[in-house]
Amino acid sequence: MNRLMHGIRRIIARFLASVRFNRFNSRLIDQQEITWKQRGPMAWLPIILGNTYLRWTGSVSEVLLLKEWLRWESVMQNRSFDKGFGIPIDNDGSPTLRQILRSSDFSYKERQTAVEIALRSLVDLHRRIHHTADGREMRLSHGDATTSNVSVDLNSGEAHWFDFDIRHRLDVVPDLRHADDYRALLFSAIHELHPADYATFVRQTVAIIRQESAFQSFLQELVTNWQKPSLFHLVQAPLSFSFYQEARDEFLRNSFGKI
Repeated sequence: MNRLMHGIRRIIARFLASVRFNRFNSRLIDQQEITWKQRGPMAWLPIILGNTYLRWTGSVSEVLLLKEWLRWESVMQNRSFDKGFGIPIDNDGSPTLRQILRSSDFSYKERQTAVEIALRSLVDLHRRIHHTADGREMRLSHGDATTSNVSVDLNSGEAHWFDFDIRHRLDVVPDLRHADDYRALLFSAIHELHPADYATFVRQTVAIIRQESAFQSFLQELVTNWQKPSLFHLVQAPLSFSFYQEARDEFLRNSFGKI
């Protein structure tokens, strides 16, 4: 029954991942053609319905409506955007981590290094502090930290996170938000790997985050709420039932020993 329900959710997740409520247009700015991401004219309706479903299923994430999305992009990128238009697609010219993991142009070592660069960059993002309008301090998180939303420059060893239109709910404590970012990045990366590589991948990535306070929340969620992936999780990383369980077990085995 678990396999059947997982399979059904996975089919629905693949369909949802293909639905586009954003549109992309080009504008000529300073004689340079820039691609801009905008919300579609009726995007607000599926966003509201989707957020209702996410709340109902206990998700810690939400999709932002246009005004709040542009405001939040300004916070995350430390720059202002045209309030009535959208945001430029700026991934600094480097390939996304997903592109690197899928390309035969990169060696296994380069692909593993790219994941580690992205993960360290995500940890650095988590250490940033945002001062809210009411004077509170809030540690930042991404909200949709998949391999598609980070570019990696292997030469400089730097990563650039972008696309912040999905955000963790602000009432969720930092460690849970950060743990969810770990899940999104690590499982979307594992989706591009062969199961024979899981053990090495887990060992090398866990070494980076083991000392972070959110790592214990990550493990706790794997034991409890993430025994089975949610529909939203499968949109981010559409792993099969057996591959998901194998990856989850590998993280727990690496941290707790034999399971």
